[in-house]
Amino acid sequence: MNARKLTEAAMLSALFVVTSMMAIYTGIAYTLYLDMIVPLFICLTYMRLGSKYTLLSSITSLLIVTLAVGDIASAIWMSQGIIMGLICGYFIRKKGTIFDDFLYSSILGCFVMVLIDIYFSKLTGYSFMKEFDSYIVLFPLNEEYMDIVFSIFVATIPISTILVAYIGALFIGKKLNILNENTNEKYMIISNFKKYGAYICCSKKTYIFGITYLILYEVLRLTGFEFNFVYFKTVVMAIRVVIIYFILKDSLSFVIKGLSLKFKSKEMSQIIWLLLIYMLLTNFKFTFIILVIASLAINYFMKLREMQISMLDNVLIKR
Repeated sequence: MNARKLTEAAMLSALFVVTSMMAIYTGIAYTLYLDMIVPLFICLTYMRLGSKYTLLSSITSLLIVTLAVGDIASAIWMSQGIIMGLICGYFIRKKGTIFDDFLYSSILGCFVMVLIDIYFSKLTGYSFMKEFDSYIVLFPLNEEYMDIVFSIFVATIPISTILVAYIGALFIGKKLNILNENTNEKYMIISNFKKYGAYICCSKKTYIFGITYLILYEVLRLTGFEFNFVYFKTVVMAIRVVIIYFILKDSLSFVIKGLSLKFKSKEMSQIIWLLLIYMLLTNFKFTFIILVIASLAINYFMKLREMQISMLDNVLIKR
């Protein structure tokens, strides 16, 4: 074992234990700490020490806090933040596009949240999924719409957690001088978002993966396949929401850019954007399919995705 990293892991573990016990005992920013600060702290530790020592530090800290405080519910909730931080730390250090990191981290985050909810409900009797079901009667919507609303609710939590931990870790990591080559490139893009934000996109492999998932989901639904286990159904639908969001954002961006280059008119691109937004609001599913097909065609003939990814790589190399 690396003695320096082991020492740093022990020091960070001690700091994590102290701050965690303060948050649990005092209740000050309790929810904020467990949902946002814990993933951010673990992500920074991962960026500094790597997977092995971060995992060792996390498990040690969690055991100490659990034994010292005796609050099993808080420990389970904290374990969610730790796992989310490990996921974020893995992808943030990995070579890849920022949207790929967000997408895959959010998908794994959906699994983590539902799994933690299962154990949390068994210990405390409280489940945010069951709590949501109790509010269904207050809204005059059919079951299908309520399932969609619930899936969006479940999906937004891991997305927001990953977003805060990811961006926060990049900026804090820059101040602490713990960024490696990959994380430094991602920091440059995020810190210059106004300049490079329009060129951020999913990789072709990730885009195809997302479309494949959505097609398989629709095929299963049309064949009458039912997910009997409610938690598994929740995960599947939440992942569907996450994928739809990233695929839609990617597709809309490329369609507008492709048509703008074709017509070479800023006014025309604004009209197209407004028209597409209106179509999404009035007939989402049909418009979504049209956008995906159009995006695939545009990228096949114009290679915009490859050009954008290559352009970002070239800019970062020059820097």
